[in-house]
Amino acid sequence: VVLQGGMTADATASPPRFQLALGTQDSDLGGLAEFLLGARGIKGHLGRLDLKLAASGDQVSELARSLDVHLKVEKGKFSYGNVEGGRSVNFTLNNFAVSLPAGKTLSGKMQGNLLEHPFSANLRAGALEPMMLGTRSPMDFSLKSGQVSVNIQGLLQAPTADAGPELKFAIAAPRAGEMASWFGFTPGAEAPLKLSGKATARTTEWRLSDLVFQLARSSINATLARTGITSQPLVKVRLSAEQIDVRELESLIPKSDKPASSEGPVLDIPILPQGISLSDADIEVRIKNFAGSPLEVGDLSFDGRIRQGFMHPSQFRATVGGTAFSGALSLDLRGAEPSAGLWLFANNLDVGALMRDLKAIGSQNAASDRPRGLTTRSRMNAVEKAYEAYRSDGVLPATHEIVFGQAWGAVERRDRESEFAFPVSGIGRRKAEL
Repeated sequence: VVLQGGMTADATASPPRFQLALGTQDSDLGGLAEFLLGARGIKGHLGRLDLKLAASGDQVSELARSLDVHLKVEKGKFSYGNVEGGRSVNFTLNNFAVSLPAGKTLSGKMQGNLLEHPFSANLRAGALEPMMLGTRSPMDFSLKSGQVSVNIQGLLQAPTADAGPELKFAIAAPRAGEMASWFGFTPGAEAPLKLSGKATARTTEWRLSDLVFQLARSSINATLARTGITSQPLVKVRLSAEQIDVRELESLIPKSDKPASSEGPVLDIPILPQGISLSDADIEVRIKNFAGSPLEVGDLSFDGRIRQGFMHPSQFRATVGGTAFSGALSLDLRGAEPSAGLWLFANNLDVGALMRDLKAIGSQNAASDRPRGLTTRSRMNAVEKAYEAYRSDGVLPATHEIVFGQAWGAVERRDRESEFAFPVSGIGRRKAEL
């Protein structure tokens, strides 16, 4: 970056004084972001930059205490996340001004655009000398984007093995859809949303604790941490909730046509320059009640351990339709198409109620020659009687298979308005698209 300006010094003054003014227009950012702010991976273009420095004194310590800094940026177009394994996230700064008067605290204002959302923000931080000495410095940041509000407060410090930044944050929006491009929510989601918690970072780990995620009637408490950053990363997740409204959460998650990642399971948040890999993760879930579900489900507890994209059978417990179930779940997330295994056990199972509940969630017989009429009471009683013959040690075996597939073939007939029939032998391979 070519900087132009001038410097004046007055050695005859007591104490000696100097001033420096530098600036550039219509220039690439180059390495200025890392040089001035210590921020890696930021690239972009500057419409205008002005930097003014002033200080007085005979000693370096005097110069540091008296240093007066003013930085101003206009019409900047940038991106962050330009590092190995990262992705570019675009933002603009129409106006960015920071003042750090000698011996006083830092203050700044900015206006810009982040992932197509205009914003304005204010920043306050500590004095320059503590920052230069590496001690903790207070920070207060607030941002507004439409009706979305973001507040971050805490202490800043360069991360070490034992110390680092400690921040509290709170994010709120009257409609979750307003944060769609930042967090990947459905653009039209109407439920009000709040997210708050604490963030800490060290050289070997980062941690989000005391997380509270509120979406209308749903409230989730969580802890999320990533350890072993410099060696073998491991993500630890703990979720607990008194109630989760299934329909509310479904309205928040957009339908995706993207193919599964070949790199395994990843928690992808657009505002972050990197996804959070769950290929190696310990997951603990405790949920008291699920609302808005066709099945009455509650008292869910689950502990899973994923290593290299595979989760060995992990125990869970839940109450479904008034019946206490226990079992295990396995997941293989290493391929393009994830696969799962499920084992269920229950005592004193009401077979009729279970079959009705399974039908309510869409489990059904898809054979073309299946009976089309309602199941009679006598037939249901016969099924229950036959099923009871398999009870062993007070337990009935139950399996439920989830099959997903895609096929192409010539339709022989249309059975009903929304059903088509064709023989398995008619399924062929789709021709490759040129």
